[in-house]
Amino acid sequence: LKAMQLAYPDAPDEAKYHGGKPTKAYAEALKRAYPNRSGWGQPSKDGASCDVFVGTCLVDSGVDKGFPRGYRDQKTRLASRTELYECVISTTSRDVKESELKDGDICTWEKSSGTVHIWIYAGGKARQASHDKWYPRTTSTGNNLRISGKKVIRVYRIKD
Repeated sequence: LKAMQLAYPDAPDEAKYHGGKPTKAYAEALKRAYPNRSGWGQPSKDGASCDVFVGTCLVDSGVDKGFPRGYRDQKTRLASRTELYECVISTTSRDVKESELKDGDICTWEKSSGTVHIWIYAGGKARQASHDKWYPRTTSTGNNLRISGKKVIRVYRIKD
């Protein structure tokens, strides 16, 4: 999938982020996925947020041409488009083990405080955007997959 070239660790160098700006491959994918970004704030206009990153990967790879921007709308779409996505984990009471995840899984978490996040899992790492760094930011998913407080974790798998 094209999403692998954009998000995964074994992507060719020309399809990855390095340093402080998006590469040509991602910048072009972002333009195709979200062509009208003039009203967005600067970080999101550049694509530096988790929901924009996941949306760009899904839209530009052809997995889901209508995948929206914004976690709330994305959450609704992941749950309602059962022909495209299968929810393989939904929990508020246990940690999610790395062994339960497969490359390409779309992971979401949300706390009762309103904190939310979405990312693509690959090879033991999260591929995500962040306002403080250009992505794909390679981070351990461990902390985000542990239940602390009132946290909801869901993992969606793209159906073949």
